[in-house]
Amino acid sequence: MKNVNNEPERTYRIIGENVKYYRQLINLKGEKMTQEDLAEKANLSMGVIGSLESKNKVQGVSILSLINLSKALNVEPADLLNERKEEKETVLI
Repeated sequence: MKNVNNEPERTYRIIGENVKYYRQLINLKGEKMTQEDLAEKANLSMGVIGSLESKNKVQGVSILSLINLSKALNVEPADLLNERKEEKETVLI
């Protein structure tokens, strides 16, 4: 049986990893999006964005914040909730 006590923490970590991934993906496409830019677009503080993207912290987010983040990153809210499969191939830039 799963330990349901760890599920919220795991979900928040997945959200944070995805926020960082999609923000960096925007940067790879030639657009600039810093943590500060994302915070402004999502109406959140830079501290929240930094904590979300950090592997050393667990930062919770409200549903409204999740929606605002998804709009700012131009992805669906589900894209931030779902665990991504790591790419096996290395992308050369």
